[in-house]
Amino acid sequence: METALKTTIQQSRPELVLPVRKNRSLGLAYFGDEYPSEAEKAYWVLREKIITLEFPPGSAIRDADLTVKLGIGRTPIREALKRLEVEMFVVSHHRKGTYVNEITLVDFSRQYQIRRQLVTLAVALASQSREDTISQLENKSQYLAANAQKYTLQTIIQSMVDLELEIARASGNPFLSLTLQQYCGYARRTFHLLGSVLSVDDLQLEDYSKIMAWAAKKESERSSQLMALHVDQVHLTTVDRFLEKFI
Repeated sequence: METALKTTIQQSRPELVLPVRKNRSLGLAYFGDEYPSEAEKAYWVLREKIITLEFPPGSAIRDADLTVKLGIGRTPIREALKRLEVEMFVVSHHRKGTYVNEITLVDFSRQYQIRRQLVTLAVALASQSREDTISQLENKSQYLAANAQKYTLQTIIQSMVDLELEIARASGNPFLSLTLQQYCGYARRTFHLLGSVLSVDDLQLEDYSKIMAWAAKKESERSSQLMALHVDQVHLTTVDRFLEKFI
């Protein structure tokens, strides 16, 4: 006699996800100086400087200079640079040194394709989360849209990305959260590059509260569809701004 296998969809359990603590001012994964190692600290500090264009595209990165500037040993910095090279934030040329990767429209479009899939999956899973978790996300999305004009574009970009990452953490899948964090970094970097021609309105922040309203109703399909539409529209607008600035 054959035994029937039953497949069930379990409710997401955000409390089972390893906590990822956020530094709100820098967007790092740890509070202040609470890094588990010098290499980890070097990685997050360098990553943030690249994303915010303190180290602009094409600029040279010399580990000897960073050792003095950051007060971190050369070995941890080299380890950090290897991680950043794997993530394609920097590129290393034999006998020429390490440079910050350029930002191209082709790369941005490829990154968008992956980020789109990640955030739509994240909100679909998060919609099955606990009611209090969804309520908090809904409140944050409403606050972001209502108060966007009070802050700088850089602050809004960071807050928008933080919201998406919180949605991912609410999904209960730490692998999804980790991967989305990487692609949100790419998006932030491009948004910072276009800061002179990009506006808060271009980011369509009001969409998030609509998305989370459907998530609160446990309508995972509808909320993910709206998230996909939102990411698509913002991407198209960003491409227009990119062409406006560089073509």
